Amino acid sequence: MSKPLKKSATELLAGIIPQRPQPLPPALVEPPAPSPAAPPPRANVTKLRTKQMTLYLDEPVYRQLREIAFTEDSKMHPLILEALDMFFKSRNRPSRDELMSR
Repeated sequence: MSKPLKKSATELLAGIIPQRPQPLPPALVEPPAPSPAAPPPRANVTKLRTKQMTLYLDEPVYRQLREIAFTEDSKMHPLILEALDMFFKSRNRPSRDELMSR
């Protein structure tokens, strides 16, 4: 089986070699009808009223806090909030709940 002869550039430009058929244009597809006025997604109220803060803890302190949270089947965040309430109370300041009810 012999290889087909390669065409020269001039033959290609002259159109001697048949061109590949052009792909058919995509069929017109109608977009789906919009659903009846879906309500916009609600904003997370908690994120709107809170501020994020980074807390750096030494490794032993972090491990102890994590261990207490695990033992109490809780997360670390509520324990830190509880500690903040105790701190506010020691300074004769309103608790988080009192501040939020204002």
